[in-house]
Formats: sequence, C-alpha cells, structure tokens
Amino acid sequence: MIELELVTPERLAFTEQADFVVLPGLEGEIGVLPGHAPLLTQLAAGELRIQRGDNTELFAVSGGFAEVLRDRVRVFAETAGGTTVAVLKKLVELGRIEKDETVVAYITGNGLKTQEAVADSVSKPHLIEAKIGEFRDLYDRLSQSKKLEPVSA
Repeated sequence: MIELELVTPERLAFTEQADFVVLPGLEGEIGVLPGHAPLLTQLAAGELRIQRGDNTELFAVSGGFAEVLRDRVRVFAETAGGTTVAVLKKLVELGRIEKDETVVAYITGNGLKTQEAVADSVSKPHLIEAKIGEFRDLYDRLSQSKKLEPVSA
C-alpha cells in the first residue's frame, strides 16, 4: 500500500492508503505502485486517480508538485478535490469529459467544487450557460430572494 497525502495551501485535504496512484505529469501520466523509485515532479492541471481494490477515486488538481517515495506520495497542489475552469477545459482536451457533456460546478468560498464534493451541503443546482452574464443574472436573482447564504466552514 501507498500512503497518499493531498496538500493545499489551506490544509491537508486528503490522506488515504492506496494500491495505485496516477499523477497528471507535465509530460503525461505517471503511475505509482508501492516501492516506486523516489521522484520529485511538477504536475499539470488534470486528474489524479487513486485506486483501492476495485474502487477508483478521482480528484481534479490544478497543477503543483508531487513527491514520490517508496511507500508515500505527497501531492502539493493549489487546489485539490474540487475543480477549476482550467482543469475542466484540460479534462475536455484529454477526452475525459465530452465537449457537450453537462458539468455541474459549485462556486464556494474555496473555489469551484464538483457536485459530488458538495452533495451533502447544497440544494439542487441551477443550470446556466457558461457565460458570465448568465452567472451575474443568477447571482442577482438569488441575492434578491435571500437564497445566497454564507456557508460556515
């Protein structure tokens, strides 16, 4: 097993044991199994995959660095667990998201988050086109109806 740590500037975002980790390297994906040779590498914006048994968990990272040791992987990323517009665009370029696929992202005090990341703490999403004018209109409507409430951490 590999111990994986996902670290953002704000906190240790995630720590877990994994059988296999795939990092989004600048030159392509880097697969890490237990016993991997030590490595320090820069990460591209993309998808971090964590394999435990038959379960695969995905995290979007916005680039950063990874330190790989024989039994540990530390990922230092600006954002992790959620997503950014740049990461979503990169996932479309890589074919992980279809160009016409609907992707739900929530704006939080800590960047954009995927629907799965916030499912326990938000209501049904509002679907809008990916245009700043539509976002502003929705924001104004929700502000006037008092449905925008600060979320405490």
